[in-house]
Amino acid sequence: MIRNGISLNVITFNILVNALCKQGMVTKAHELLEMMIQAGKNPDIFTYNALMDGYCLMGQMDKAMNLFDFVVNSGHEPSVVTYFLLINVYCKRFRIDEAMQLFGDMHHKGLKPTIGIYGTLIDGLCKVGRVMAAQNLVNEMQSHGQSLDIITYKVFLDGLCKNNCLDEAMKLFHSMQSSGFDPDTQIFNILIDEMCRSGKLKAAMDIFHGIPVNGLSLNVKTYNNMINGLCKEGMLSEANELFLQMEEKCCLPDAFTFNIIVRGLLHKNEILKAVQLLGKMVDRGFAVHDYTVSMLLALVESGGQDHEILEIIRKFVPKGKGKGVVLNAEPM
Repeated sequence: MIRNGISLNVITFNILVNALCKQGMVTKAHELLEMMIQAGKNPDIFTYNALMDGYCLMGQMDKAMNLFDFVVNSGHEPSVVTYFLLINVYCKRFRIDEAMQLFGDMHHKGLKPTIGIYGTLIDGLCKVGRVMAAQNLVNEMQSHGQSLDIITYKVFLDGLCKNNCLDEAMKLFHSMQSSGFDPDTQIFNILIDEMCRSGKLKAAMDIFHGIPVNGLSLNVKTYNNMINGLCKEGMLSEANELFLQMEEKCCLPDAFTFNIIVRGLLHKNEILKAVQLLGKMVDRGFAVHDYTVSMLLALVESGGQDHEILEIIRKFVPKGKGKGVVLNAEPM
């Protein structure tokens, strides 16, 4: 277009830079930025945000920060969007200190963080175990008149549960209800998972059975969390009841469901039932997870089972798996 004598305005350049960055063509986008300047068009903060976003998407944080510094030093004022782009990527890469430094810089410049920025930082802090710092951010939000939305509630609730702070999670859950938010199935799933991991199976079952009462549907994640908790406590008959109930309720088991039950059966030394279920699982096209494979390998290597059963088990062990193979951790 430029070569044909057609003059582009800043908005058109911004659209093109953004489109190139979204396609991962950041080098081309930077060339277009230089072309824009040569054409006498001054890039604005939207231009720089698009290019920074491109660098962030490509994982080139050094280039993104260099561009940020250039923007500041050249007299442009970074926007809330500018800060969100960088904070978001730093949090995803667990570089929380850099993210918090940018957050502090926002305050210094008088910019008001959005609820999205707060939520991103709360999530990032929880993922590195800094729960108190996350709670302080929640308190700061509320002191500035910002209320948590349902997404932020979910993020913080999940963070508390992942850090074994069930009591605090339940307080947050009740606070959410008091604020007028109705919990959805995802929120109940978070609580059920943590209660099962904490050995509070009865409380988890109470929530599980209460979900339909609240007008919500149980999904495959709900069943998997509950079945996993039951299997870990050796309550196989109860787990199997839920497993059978899934199909009755038109909630089809997935690969996780089958692997959880198979592992539960293997733990209880119910080898024949485990092998039969493995057959059904493979027939449905589901993969045997590495943790399940490690249990099958232990059976084969122990040699303590009937020869025919061992031969069947070998069919479910991928070729090349054996002693000395490092297997992935248990998926649930």
